[in-house]
Amino acid sequence: MRGKTCVVTGASRGIGLAIGLRLARAGANIVACARHDQPLLEVTRQIETLGAACEPVVGDVARPGFARQLLEAALKRFGRVDVLVNAAGYTVVQPVDQIRPADFQRIVATNVGAVFYLTRAVFPVMKAQKEGLIINILWPAPADRLVGGSVHAACNAWADCFCRAVADEGWPLGIRVYAMLIPGPPEAAAPTPVDQIPELKEAAAVVEALCDARLSPTTGQTLFVRTRP
Repeated sequence: MRGKTCVVTGASRGIGLAIGLRLARAGANIVACARHDQPLLEVTRQIETLGAACEPVVGDVARPGFARQLLEAALKRFGRVDVLVNAAGYTVVQPVDQIRPADFQRIVATNVGAVFYLTRAVFPVMKAQKEGLIINILWPAPADRLVGGSVHAACNAWADCFCRAVADEGWPLGIRVYAMLIPGPPEAAAPTPVDQIPELKEAAAVVEALCDARLSPTTGQTLFVRTRP
């Protein structure tokens, strides 16, 4: 991972933070994106403590124009984008007849719109590099059967199909695309470092493993990360 540049959304907490720290330990440059500046400054400090470079970018992935802003920040600082991890997510758990239109729009904008706009933004860059990796983090996994999560589940199904279609486009260009289902949301005692929570630690390890170009023939798959009992 030394010299590689990884863009991670939702990087200030949860799975996004765990992935950012894992890739930083492997030597990658990290472009960390989140909606609020103070948590992002702490993330930057943690990553730089590990000896990796970090470019924090504050913004809302649900806003269509933000994808270009994030890409420009990555290219200005590091000159390339090798990995995009779409880890930002948003959901509202409510019975379908109680979900407000505003909540529906926010869930779709974050879990569908952001995946599309960010993928669309990085594709030409990765195409020019003749290599790239895009990983879309989806939760809860189907086995979780989250009651009240109908809209989120539908967004996951969209992202799953999108992954396979874009992987077919990217395969001849050297661009790999995956969807990764993780159990969630995980629970742990408050003092537990995010990258030591089993569900997040194992998912982050899978992301690092997928960065190995020798796995290129596996592109287009949806991976379900299991947690050891």
